[in-house]
Amino acid sequence: MNKFKSFFALLASGIIFGTFGIWIRLLNKELTTYQQITTRSFIGFFFAVIIAFLLKQRLSLNKVNKLHLFGYLFFSPLDGIFFVLAMLNTKIVTAIFAFYASALLSSFFIGKIFFKEKITSVKFFSLLLTVLGLFLLSYPFSLVNFNLGFLFGIISGFFDTGVNVFRKLLSGKVERFVLAGMQMFVVAVVTLLLMGVINQALPVNISISTLIVVLIFGFLLMSISFLTLVGFQNFDLNLGTIVISSELVFAPIFAAIAFREYPTIKEILGGFLIAFSILVPNLSFFKKK
Repeated sequence: MNKFKSFFALLASGIIFGTFGIWIRLLNKELTTYQQITTRSFIGFFFAVIIAFLLKQRLSLNKVNKLHLFGYLFFSPLDGIFFVLAMLNTKIVTAIFAFYASALLSSFFIGKIFFKEKITSVKFFSLLLTVLGLFLLSYPFSLVNFNLGFLFGIISGFFDTGVNVFRKLLSGKVERFVLAGMQMFVVAVVTLLLMGVINQALPVNISISTLIVVLIFGFLLMSISFLTLVGFQNFDLNLGTIVISSELVFAPIFAAIAFREYPTIKEILGGFLIAFSILVPNLSFFKKK
């Protein structure tokens, strides 16, 4: 039952991630990249604080490994920052390919080394299908004269695995909305400091529609932080990363609905392979249900 719940928490995260392209594009009309990250993270922090207060969740770190907590809060902003840098320095498809290729492969090996996760033939086949689907979705991507954005994408994927490692270690040991709030706050503060370095200010005059989108985006960001904590508590690191990669299946669907950007045959095939790769290793508990 716990693994079944964790699977759907991670799948819900993938679905929510799939909507991010919509919110980013809408906010891009009035906000810069770092303004988006800062404002949505602060909004996510306030939502987490409100929910934690209503649920009477308290900050208690007595039984928490402080190194695990530091790692979680340290890797979180680095993950987002390097992903933004990847997007700014190369094509989107190239950045996405580098990010997920790095995240999938690093979670595969780290899961084996640190969590003693078994490398079964089914898991290996699932990983192979995911990488193949990712290749179809991202092709053609180009690397000309050492593409810096591709390197940033690889670094971001590795840091994302780091965040998920510490999520797994902290799950069940800290109140989830409290931990989600801490993550949102640290990301917001770090990006706010970066804005100061590059002489960017927080937005002052924004439209009502942009404000509404920021509120929605912040709430969804906080929700993902909570859902991934639930998901990785009872799920393999590598399989969990594969489930979250369902974002690549749902993003084209939401893009078609919102912007009438319809996927090509190649993209549909890539999405099918990723969906199949998620289903294969989880057939056992679907049959039980």
